[in-house]
Formats: sequence, structure tokens, C-alpha cells
Amino acid sequence: MGFRFVLAVLLTIVVSVVATLAGDFTIPEDGHFLVDFSSGSPRVEMLSLHNPNETVAGPHVKPRATPRDLLPVDKTKCYADRRLNLKDYTRSLRLLQDRCAEPALIPTLSIWGYKVADAHVYVCNYNDNAECLPEELNGVMDYLDDHCRSIVDAGYVHAHHIKKTYGRDLSSHTICRNMFRRPPDV
Repeated sequence: MGFRFVLAVLLTIVVSVVATLAGDFTIPEDGHFLVDFSSGSPRVEMLSLHNPNETVAGPHVKPRATPRDLLPVDKTKCYADRRLNLKDYTRSLRLLQDRCAEPALIPTLSIWGYKVADAHVYVCNYNDNAECLPEELNGVMDYLDDHCRSIVDAGYVHAHHIKKTYGRDLSSHTICRNMFRRPPDV
């Protein structure tokens, strides 16, 4: 084997490891998604594809969350330079609210969310199987609306004691970066 071949193989391995550590995964299509990290690297699964003609249950005029509904906030981050399209964000949120209203468990070490165009709303679960609770989701989005400069700014809220993060972001940005650490840094 030549030196160049060995160097090329080593470079390929390094690039692969760096991409994995950097959180390199893509949600390929619009819809309800699951990114499973239980095997150590991300495995993306589309749970259902987005139907642009799908009706959203109810008027979705969400009541303001009461303090009891909101998670104890350990960390909040807003990204004023990452603004979501209001229509796509609202549709992502409403469709994830619908999915959260149906009793469903989010698997351990996974991201569960809904993507429409370049916007997605998500839950990162670092714990054992956990539920996506509509009151938590709504409370966090209200909290981000109040604490970020705009209701379309990307951001997230992390609750350490229950090992969950709820957030909203552009599809082109990595979410739940700490999911790539072993064990996850929560």
C-alpha cells in the first residue's frame, strides 16, 4: 500500500468521525420525524410524511401556559440571526401539537419533531421513554415567544431534571448537539 492510499483512508476516517461528532444528519422530507441515537449514531426515520392539504385539528388558539405547565428552565437559547418563516413554523408547531395530543412515547436518546419546509419544532429526549406533553410544548413555545426578540426566532429550552429539550429551528441547523456525546451531556 502506498503512502497516499493510507493517508486517504485516514483522512476519510477523520472526516467521518468529525461529521458524526458535529451532528451531521438531515431530515430528508417534510413530516413527522424521529432521529434515534440509541446505537451511537443518528438514524433518521420518517414517521409520517407531510400532506400540505392536511387539516389541522381545531382552531389551535392555544391558551397561554400557566406557570404550572411550564418546565423548570435550566437553559434557554435564542438565535436572533435564525428566523423561521412564520407560516411554516406555525404549521410545524400545530402538527406537532396534534402528535403530542395523541399519547405517544418518545424513545430514549432520540429527537421527535415535525418539519415543514425550512422550519421544524422538536423534542429531544435524553431520558428513558418519555411523553411529548402538549402543555410542555405550548409552555416552552410561549416562553420562547416572551424571551426571544421575535416569535420567529429559533431557540430552545432545556429542562435538566426531566432530561428534555423543546425547541424550534431552521432545518439547516443542527439541533440537540449534546445528543452526540457519550453519554449525552444533559
